[in-house]
Amino acid sequence: MSKEREHKLIYLLVNKRDFVTAKQLADEIHSSDKTIYRIVSKINSRYGEQPLIISERGRGYKLDYQRYLDSDQPGADMESLSIVSPVERRNKIMKRLLLVAPRRVRTNELFEEYFLSASSQIADEKIIAEILQRYNLTLVKKNGYLNIVGSELNIRDAIQGLINDTGIVDLNQILNDDNFPRKYDVRFVFEQIRYIETHIESHIPYPYNLNLFSYMYILLDRARNTKMPVSKVNDDVLDKYLKDSSVDSRLLEVSQQVIKNTEAYISAKLPKIEGYYLYQYLVSSRIDGFVPNTVGDHSKVQLVTDDLIATVESLTDKNFHNSDLVSRLSEHIRPMLNRLDNHININNNLLDQIKIEYHAVFEAVKTAINQLADKYNLAQINDNEVGFLTLYFASELEKHKKHIETLIMCTTGIGTSELLKSKIIANFSTLDIVDVIATASLDDALRKYPQIKLVISTVRPLHAVAVPVVIVSAMFNMEDRKKLNEEVKNLQ
Repeated sequence: MSKEREHKLIYLLVNKRDFVTAKQLADEIHSSDKTIYRIVSKINSRYGEQPLIISERGRGYKLDYQRYLDSDQPGADMESLSIVSPVERRNKIMKRLLLVAPRRVRTNELFEEYFLSASSQIADEKIIAEILQRYNLTLVKKNGYLNIVGSELNIRDAIQGLINDTGIVDLNQILNDDNFPRKYDVRFVFEQIRYIETHIESHIPYPYNLNLFSYMYILLDRARNTKMPVSKVNDDVLDKYLKDSSVDSRLLEVSQQVIKNTEAYISAKLPKIEGYYLYQYLVSSRIDGFVPNTVGDHSKVQLVTDDLIATVESLTDKNFHNSDLVSRLSEHIRPMLNRLDNHININNNLLDQIKIEYHAVFEAVKTAINQLADKYNLAQINDNEVGFLTLYFASELEKHKKHIETLIMCTTGIGTSELLKSKIIANFSTLDIVDVIATASLDDALRKYPQIKLVISTVRPLHAVAVPVVIVSAMFNMEDRKKLNEEVKNLQ
């Protein structure tokens, strides 16, 4: 009895998680009911009195899942039966196809390790095809083979979308990240990024350095897994473009040298256009203290910047227009417009946090930039880009938060009120504590300090007052902070 059938049976039971009849299992692995009985008996014989596969008359078989996970029996062969979710399975298959695209791969070869039924395999193929359509790629199925058809840049874009780099904000983290298993390639790409930074005498900050890293790491994958055409048919057109267009000679020179370094590293010739692709990545990055010598449409950058600020102001009813924001935002929008023109996507690992922390600003920026996309004929702007734009406006809000004149009120105005004052000052920099008072002094204090906008009290006032009152405990616990934070947001 082959190990393969044992593995396949266990894998099927792992994914079923409920009782399955012998006939169903027999159909799945193309055998007879008697063969299923024999395979189950053989597997259970290695587990003593407590079987790995439980059987019940009339219901069939079920895996003792916890025993399976805890097992150190050689028959369990945990490594070869590693459990993957349907999403992980489809991503692995899709990545394998993308890395060799447009070459074909036998369908059986792609799916054999997962032991899927025919219907599950068809469902997987349909979902993969739908995902690829988002990148303008087509999944082709013919004569028992699958392959992906589309442009080289779209293929790389799709591969980058499958790389989970969430949480990486420092390139050095990649050395310990399983998404980038070939550490010799990681070190080579690191060397090239350092070479670029040295050559232009500038630092490439996050997230642009991570985006550049992913581009070069994927280029190595593609170069190894497929024979990239090195035809010279379009070289004259490319040369003419680079001569006729105003390009930054420093970035072009370093881009072409890095491609030469890459060719030497993989011992293979790359298409000349790879130097141009890398150049566009660099021009599309915001580099500390470095402004490319390109004659791009500076008037368009300024128009988009001014329009974006004005539209966000109208949507939020806040004033953002100052020379500092205009300058910083235009420096971001210049490479952003280049990214949009060249269909370069950039990941934003802070996106979820930005949406939560600055939800209203994010939605306003998203609405504004989508309006401007129509007005200025820009390509579709995704949430990653919107998130980065949001940070500029959020930064202005943080810098210019109004100071809220506040009274702290306790039953006596002394003792615990001083502790409460210290805790509030430590946690709320925008609250200006004007005075600490006793409950009986509230009316006098409001007359004395007409500028008061907020009262924080450990007791409820004896009567209604004209300003908001937040009731907290003297120890100012986490719930108190949340409550006060909500009121502060309303006042700002």
